[in-house]
Amino acid sequence: MKNNRGFTLVEVLITFTILLIVLTLMAAILVQSFDIFRDSTERVSNNRLTQIMIEDITQNIREYKYFDFTTPDTWKFWYDEIDKDAENADFVILKNTNKLELKKKVAENLPLNKERALTNLVEFKLKNYAGEKIILYKRYKDGTGIIKFKNGTTIVFEDDKIKFTDDIKIKYVDSSGNNKEKTFTGGTEIRLIEGNEIRLKDNKKINRDNVRKIIVDGTEIDFNNNAFEFEIRVDLGNGNVIEELKTVYPRNLNFWR
Repeated sequence: MKNNRGFTLVEVLITFTILLIVLTLMAAILVQSFDIFRDSTERVSNNRLTQIMIEDITQNIREYKYFDFTTPDTWKFWYDEIDKDAENADFVILKNTNKLELKKKVAENLPLNKERALTNLVEFKLKNYAGEKIILYKRYKDGTGIIKFKNGTTIVFEDDKIKFTDDIKIKYVDSSGNNKEKTFTGGTEIRLIEGNEIRLKDNKKINRDNVRKIIVDGTEIDFNNNAFEFEIRVDLGNGNVIEELKTVYPRNLNFWR
């Protein structure tokens, strides 16, 4: 027998409750899906920004000639000889806690322009393979220049002269292909002649391209390996950390230029 009676109040409440439960579950699923999508998008975005900054750092280090690492967590680079009246670097890497910034000069005598910034940095390290001891190398447009080591030892360039502030030993290859050593006491000056040679006080000549190593404070500085290595670790969120280790070989860096 067909029942044509309408819904009772209880049936309406049960139907409404079931519908509410279904809608709540659907909303929860949608929110969770959105959160997953958002987290995934942010990870992709941060990952992409990290890769772009790695490319920027690599490219700029590859092209530079001179650098200054004397200030902690600040790395400065120049592409050419420096004007003493305007020592603004051409490219700067700045680290501040969990933030990494890249700045670049857009024109002479103008402030550096912030190129990119990463705010979820875990770690950034930059070192050179030249014994990890050289923290400063500058050449000025007037012909002077300086190489400074972590222990304070310096090599000063003055036009065609090089002056050592401390005792330094040079390992080199002579014209016959033999390995030689020469010790210079602090204050010694040697002259650069014929563009690419060093003349010692005893009139011996050393071709600068044949200089293999300089020994500073008992540590060998290999000037033939001018590569740099940097390591970066970035938190992408939800326990995801990206880590990159990269070696860069500058095209223009030459300590005996």
